[in-house]
Amino acid sequence: MNPMDEKYLSATAILDSDHATVVEYANETVKDAGDDPVDKAVKLYYAVRDDIWYDPYYPFYLPEHYRASNIIKMRPWKGVQYSVQSRIRHGPKSSGHPQTS
Repeated sequence: MNPMDEKYLSATAILDSDHATVVEYANETVKDAGDDPVDKAVKLYYAVRDDIWYDPYYPFYLPEHYRASNIIKMRPWKGVQYSVQSRIRHGPKSSGHPQTS
């Protein structure tokens, strides 16, 4: 892997991809995907699309409300989660679609 890519794969305060909750969710999602990174990315995409719902009435006024590990626990929306799971699995950093949340 190119060393410059590491800065894009590192956890942040919001995309806390090193948090146990996030790692467990991602690993559980891709456990049957084998070694193909495309298969893993597809599984992650569908898991986020189907498991994490966007709730326009959920309060988003503190940074903690946007943190990936909190979102997995609450599962209100999916924009951040796909990015975090992709970082964990070193897959694509974007779904190719504009963020809606």
